[in-house]
Amino acid sequence: MAQDQLDLTPQDTLALSAAMRRPLTDLFTRIRAIAAHEEMLTPYLRQELEVLLRDGYRLLRLADSLSTVECYELPPNAAVFPLWQQLQECLESTRLLLGANGRTLCYDLPEENDMVRGDAEMLMRAILHLICNGLDAADDAAAPVTVRGSVAGDQAILTILDEGQGIPPEQLEEVFTPYRSRDKDGLPYQSPGLALPLARRVLEAHGGSLRLISSEGGTAAVCSLPLCRELPTLLRSTAPRYLEDIFSPLYTILCDYITPPWPYPQP
Repeated sequence: MAQDQLDLTPQDTLALSAAMRRPLTDLFTRIRAIAAHEEMLTPYLRQELEVLLRDGYRLLRLADSLSTVECYELPPNAAVFPLWQQLQECLESTRLLLGANGRTLCYDLPEENDMVRGDAEMLMRAILHLICNGLDAADDAAAPVTVRGSVAGDQAILTILDEGQGIPPEQLEEVFTPYRSRDKDGLPYQSPGLALPLARRVLEAHGGSLRLISSEGGTAAVCSLPLCRELPTLLRSTAPRYLEDIFSPLYTILCDYITPPWPYPQP
């Protein structure tokens, strides 16, 4: 018998996301309070606390994704910023973290100061979700995910390539439907299936696009963004310092592939 599905409006989903954040705030507060007394923790309790921390990040990622998929719109006062410079900061931090956990990210970006108008942090979140999809697709944990940037006319093109087994042609659009996801064998997967819909919504809100090109040797997520010829209005990045902020999107979105940062690291 087919499972009944909740018929939620975007307003319902936004309320659900907000409701999740309240107990999450309490959870992180309690974890930090316990971690502050690290000298009292046995190795077992430290390990269990790290598991709780990872689960907290997973729930925070879900709360962020729910609100973005249903309700995200580009702010009317979006800033103009150098795309490749902003992206390089995020990808280098991602490469370091994944490398320390046995995963490989490679990237090759232009050195030009190409500008885009938009929400820098949300664009980085979208790219991080696409990188996670690439990590999930590979049968071999050592297989790299590669990010390449280029310019075609008045469009910035960003391609995220994985070395997975590919997506069947009949599923290339279905995967963009929220709350539907499949595993590597094409079977229903116990995941909310929000990464690709989130990335597409964010890119389209910026006037861009996201499409997939797939074969048996892997999948390429091809993103486009319109370039902006104006001078930058974002002279200093408003994105979090990725490796220093323990609640940055880097840790939230990549929490399944890295060791979450300890709330009170030793100096």
